[in-house]
Amino acid sequence: MSGFLDNKTRVMDTIITLEGRRQIAEGKLNIEYVSFTDNATFYDLDLLSGSADPSNRIYVEQTSLMQDRITFEADDSGKLNPFKNASNITGSNSGKIIEIISSSANLKFITGSEFASTAERLLASSVQNFQNLQILGTKDYVFEDDDFQSSPEEIYFEISDELPLESSKKTRNINELPALFIDKSFSKSTNFKYLPPINKIFDKSLDKTDINVINQNRIGRYDNGKGGFEVVQDEYSYDKLEEDLSLLKSYGFSKSIQFDPTSISNNLVCQLFEINNADLQKLDIVDYGSYVYNDISKRVFFAGKVLVDDNGCQTFVKIFTLVFS
Repeated sequence: MSGFLDNKTRVMDTIITLEGRRQIAEGKLNIEYVSFTDNATFYDLDLLSGSADPSNRIYVEQTSLMQDRITFEADDSGKLNPFKNASNITGSNSGKIIEIISSSANLKFITGSEFASTAERLLASSVQNFQNLQILGTKDYVFEDDDFQSSPEEIYFEISDELPLESSKKTRNINELPALFIDKSFSKSTNFKYLPPINKIFDKSLDKTDINVINQNRIGRYDNGKGGFEVVQDEYSYDKLEEDLSLLKSYGFSKSIQFDPTSISNNLVCQLFEINNADLQKLDIVDYGSYVYNDISKRVFFAGKVLVDDNGCQTFVKIFTLVFS
């Protein structure tokens, strides 16, 4: 229960929410954005100043509310953490959806024909929480549309025995796929680049990324995890990515979505989920990076799952490639 604020000592009251405390406990708290809300604030009209002096009112201390959580959080396997909302439904780390029947905490696991529709209600509660938060913002007088729409609202992919994968590649063993540290999808990420041990190079005129310079100064021949002794990891270049996207487009597996109306800054919050008849899982996102191709600025993300092979190595299985331009 909240206490009362002393308006002589505190002008603004802030707390770390329950979600923030959970992330701190897991060592994952990373503050990137700050927003302000005037939800539940009482404005009293004053004919002279516009609003009455609020300093003599009684104010309650801040508390954690369900709308503090907007984005669904998942564990390393993609299973959702509990998500508070007004619909009395939540996800669980088992991938199941739970409905709270009454205040007595009776729980019902949603299965069968109810699962898909209940999953949609659960995911929609993220938007409801965001709306209930009533974040303060600046009115955009250039783009006066308050709505956000996508066209089309739904897209479908028709999978055949031959496309997008050849019939011989329809089934793959997880052990055949590259582990995270040698996956080309991560080749732009600094933490996943292969760094062969070399002697210190004092000549500043030499290019330390040149394969010949590296070979001349390497300490020894070390396995880079590919089963060989290649020194430099293959990089997934922009040209190669565009080539792969063009191939998928020729197969009919490229879909375009227009966001109109939208804001001038085009800031988007995107979450991807996999829903089947009895399981709800959040997909993992890999930020490939930004680049310019044919005078068009692009930002690319890979969406998929992280699975563990028989050797205990994590492997990223890519399902979608998202290109924002």
